[in-house]
Amino acid sequence: MENKKTILSIVAGLLVAAGVIAWLFYSGQVPVEEEKPTERVNAIVKNTVLQREQDGKNLWQFHVDEVQHLDNGKRLLLKGVEGKVFRKDGSVMDVKADGGSAQLQQNDFSLQGRVTAVLSTGGTLKADRVDYKQNRGLLQAKGHVDIVKDDWRATGDEAETTTEFKHLKMRGKAKVEKGAVQ
Repeated sequence: MENKKTILSIVAGLLVAAGVIAWLFYSGQVPVEEEKPTERVNAIVKNTVLQREQDGKNLWQFHVDEVQHLDNGKRLLLKGVEGKVFRKDGSVMDVKADGGSAQLQQNDFSLQGRVTAVLSTGGTLKADRVDYKQNRGLLQAKGHVDIVKDDWRATGDEAETTTEFKHLKMRGKAKVEKGAVQ
């Protein structure tokens, strides 16, 4: 008799477990994975020079280790970037980064990975990422930002500045020091 109760308890437990599993399995909606559009790589070019001109004047020129042309060449992914940004006043900003991207329609670019920008008129910007907005002459830096101009040093999580480093907005753990540069 005792074995019968044990067997009935086990069978009842299995039925309850099977009911719970069936309820979980057949109720609710099946998650559907959305298909994300993939970017089509049109071409990959290694060890080349990219440059943008407007009204016969150079805007920027980059030597890159590798370029991937996306969206029929409208967007470029860059690896191993070293080059120059030509400013309206005739000065030059030398830039270097592990990689980046460029939007050719707007003449804008973004550099990522150990970005360094050095002005020919004096001043240095270092960050994890720098976005350049050509029409506004604006640099937006993010991640471990360090800007030096004359005897001023500014550090923080984010910065927004002009290409001559004259006007500066810092965000996140911002620190600005005069006389901190040796």
